[in-house]
Amino acid sequence: MLRDDTPGLALGGWANPHRDPLEQARFIADEGFSADFVLTQIVSHHSLDRVERFQRELARLGVTLPVVYGVFQYRSANPRTLAYLGRYFPVPAREIAAEFEAGAGAEEICRRTIRGLRSIGADKVYVSNLPTRSVAGSLGRVEGVVGGAAGAAERARRGGVP
Repeated sequence: MLRDDTPGLALGGWANPHRDPLEQARFIADEGFSADFVLTQIVSHHSLDRVERFQRELARLGVTLPVVYGVFQYRSANPRTLAYLGRYFPVPAREIAAEFEAGAGAEEICRRTIRGLRSIGADKVYVSNLPTRSVAGSLGRVEGVVGGAAGAAERARRGGVP
């Protein structure tokens, strides 16, 4: 119905690499799955093993759709905040807290996840929880170090989707 109402609208599907990778990949490989791309649940450099298993299953099943992995910019190691977030997606709270305690900042921890994803062949990400008052600057700092697509920060400043 959406394709009939709005021709040309790119439609996305959803997957969760933290769940059974075969089941998730089968959902996407199913002939009734009519999305143009796949968004995933938030993942971390602390869960790359799950992402790799998910990717292997997609490849084994011949899925060629673009997969865009969710990355969360943790802005603090506040235990209450991390526990609250953990109600919605898997949060490696101990590991994130340890990174902050070792001196890493929010943007560095975010970059670590993006670098980790790229190291296993996941080249598309969306970043959640960028600070709203400085989204372009924060995205630019994350992007600049990990070598993101040229101009993403500028598109964000103009209101486009990076």
